[in-house]
Amino acid sequence: MVKELKRGVQISTTFNRGFDIYKKNFLPILVASLLATVIGSFSFFICFPPLICGLFAMILTVMRNNNATLEIGDVFKGFKKFLPSLAAFILIAIILFIICTILAIVPVIGAIAGLVVGHAVAPAVTSWAMLLIADQDASVGDAVLTPLKLLTDGRFWSIVLAAFVASLIGSIGTLICLIGAIVTIPFTFCMIAAAYEEAYADYASPDSPVTPEIETPVS
Repeated sequence: MVKELKRGVQISTTFNRGFDIYKKNFLPILVASLLATVIGSFSFFICFPPLICGLFAMILTVMRNNNATLEIGDVFKGFKKFLPSLAAFILIAIILFIICTILAIVPVIGAIAGLVVGHAVAPAVTSWAMLLIADQDASVGDAVLTPLKLLTDGRFWSIVLAAFVASLIGSIGTLICLIGAIVTIPFTFCMIAAAYEEAYADYASPDSPVTPEIETPVS
């Protein structure tokens, strides 16, 4: 059973926490990210989903335990969830492709909406599915449907924005040079994982958006 979303996130909070985790665990996260990207690409993305699950599990581990020690090989533990991660990844890709295709039919507005889906919604929804599988052992159905349903929750759009900013940072690194991409892409995973942790954790950062409680009138 997937946990209920508790709050939205602040971009500054997720950025700072993601950067802090990346800085303190630079080498294992960097190498694990490279392994996930390279092996995923050469396997025609078949191995990409489970490796991303392994990478997210690594990042969440050090977020929750400052004394935890990461091993580069931990990224391969994601293969324990090979089938659900791959199935969820494929299903989400198909759903988003269909949505973008439909939007492309609509002039101007459809094209703009398609860009939003492709560059902002897609990274958030896909990453969220992998995180749910890696951290909450979500089924394929829950992993696919939960982030899609959350698109109707205003709090989740702060997470979509955080994922977009993280992806944008990774893209900027790619445009600058290969070395820039190698350094920035792992950070995108750290920032997205930080958004996930903030959204589901029992605690909240002081500057996290808080949903106001509605007082029940006393009769």
